[in-house]
Amino acid sequence: MSTNKKDTRRNFIKKTSTAGLGLAFGAPSIFAYNPLTNSSLNNLNFGIIGFGGKGGHAYSICAPLTHIKFKAVCDINPVNRAKAKEVMGEKHDIQVYEDYEEMIDKEKLDAVIINTPDMWHARQSIHCMKKGVHVYCEKTMAFNQEEAKEMVRVMNETGMKLQIGHQRRSTTNYLEAFKMAHDSNLFGRLTNAVGQWNNSRYSRRAWKKQEIDDTKLAKYGYGSYDEYANWRCFKSVSNGIIADLGAHQIDIYSWFFKANPHRIMIAGSRDYYPLSYTDHEDNVFVIFDYKTPQGPARAFYEVIANSSALGVTERIIGDKGAVVLSLNSNKVALYKEDSADQQLWDSLVSNNTLKNMADQEKLNRTYVDETAPQITYKINVKEKYNAFTAHMLNFTEAIMGNESLNCDAAEAYRCELPVFKIAEALRKNEAIVIINESEYVVS
Repeated sequence: MSTNKKDTRRNFIKKTSTAGLGLAFGAPSIFAYNPLTNSSLNNLNFGIIGFGGKGGHAYSICAPLTHIKFKAVCDINPVNRAKAKEVMGEKHDIQVYEDYEEMIDKEKLDAVIINTPDMWHARQSIHCMKKGVHVYCEKTMAFNQEEAKEMVRVMNETGMKLQIGHQRRSTTNYLEAFKMAHDSNLFGRLTNAVGQWNNSRYSRRAWKKQEIDDTKLAKYGYGSYDEYANWRCFKSVSNGIIADLGAHQIDIYSWFFKANPHRIMIAGSRDYYPLSYTDHEDNVFVIFDYKTPQGPARAFYEVIANSSALGVTERIIGDKGAVVLSLNSNKVALYKEDSADQQLWDSLVSNNTLKNMADQEKLNRTYVDETAPQITYKINVKEKYNAFTAHMLNFTEAIMGNESLNCDAAEAYRCELPVFKIAEALRKNEAIVIINESEYVVS
């Protein structure tokens, strides 16, 4: 890589640091926004920024939400712009742009969906909010802590909605489990959490070099085509698997515990893939210490990029029961401790919230007890939408004033701060992080 390319990327990252935020985004004194002036009754005009794999997915998950009318797509790659025209053209009359600022200026949009690499999230979200456009931004919300804090500040200053893509927050099984934990106290005192995202498909993509030259790549902060196409593999433009995968589940810990971790112990390295493949860690293991309203709690998390064994789950554990959660509803299960209040669990079976699997377990039993006996239950509530569509629906309902956001920027900042701290510690080869509670507050 040439010195010029390195300088270009370094300058780009510098511009999107906290010091550069005010200069890069400007500071208009008036935020001229009138709710839904760009839409007809019950419809919302949407744009998409970034139409690669995630952008196409964003469009598909919106299909059941007929009140969303797509008007424009922005992508720096002409191939992706052409794909957007082809995929969306039958149902939506869209305009395509290379530059997101031009799109925001020319189109009358109520909201945008941002699906670009993490290093762009803060810059694009802040610009859109200051122009009076609501934002649904994929996680992680920013490249670092300071960018994320600025997003929260601008959200508060402008009054715009800024939903971060932690889709589990809008998923039926997760919402039901949260209510059981806190409204019914079904699991008793929450003491531990365990989760993993093991994904051997987290790999380089064999992209063909598309129609985008090095000058344009440098303009948008990429030092090479490989860095653009496989941005998740480069520390210069991403925070690796702990952010790309782990942020989803570490969010669940803070949500269920209603607390923030104050101490984090980290072990991770690149043990499997060669440096030519990625300069990020390919396995990370983390222990979190919490001071919850109920007392001390501890959580463990693993993310592995060379194995898919046991897949993706989170386990929330209390002294009266536990729940295994996943976006795959077949994996979701609840376990009652022998000391739990049987009447409480029976009441949730009676009202069809839970399904008791005891009879099925007796039928299939082939094992010897190794621990105190537990009875398995299933959540018996049907999901109307998948996690992604449900989270987008919550976003649109919030824009129209019908609901509160399930994961606005302030809540996302609280739950992503540990991720930013872990990523920073991995870069510095540090094993322990202490976070003061004051750091979780954006002033």
